[in-house]
Amino acid sequence: MGRFLSLLALVVAMAVGLWLFSQKASKDVQRVTTWQVEGEKSAQPASLDWREAQESLARLDSLLAASEPAPQELSAIAQKAAQWVAGSRPGSPEYRLAVAWRAACLALAQAGPDASDPQRQKARAELAVARAVLAGESPGSVTHGIQDQLKNVQVEHGEQVQKALEETAP
Repeated sequence: MGRFLSLLALVVAMAVGLWLFSQKASKDVQRVTTWQVEGEKSAQPASLDWREAQESLARLDSLLAASEPAPQELSAIAQKAAQWVAGSRPGSPEYRLAVAWRAACLALAQAGPDASDPQRQKARAELAVARAVLAGESPGSVTHGIQDQLKNVQVEHGEQVQKALEETAP
């Protein structure tokens, strides 16, 4: 009888521990899903226009094919993408698409004329992400949302560095 009560007490203790762990886990998941990285808010928020997004993708594809893409066009597309980033919720397909475009524009601005340049490869990879989002294949996981936020902060920093280099160039 003593062994039975010990076993019962152990099972009850494990059940209580499991319940407490599940409560903490659900709070942690809730906290992670609502977590946002705060970057510089330099762009005015705008909602993503899917038709314009299709046109921008086609334009970025043609800029990628050019040996020296027009910096003004890259800057305009990146500016529009920054507005879309500011106007969308992290973790959403719109946010993922806008961050991918911003990253592609920055990589292409830093790329050399050679087709095998690592920055051009990076731009191609970002455009592949954008195509997947436009095709409806965007994963909506918490992890991707956080990765996109961090990538957006990196791109913002890269854009600031690029702008500073352009201003200081003779």
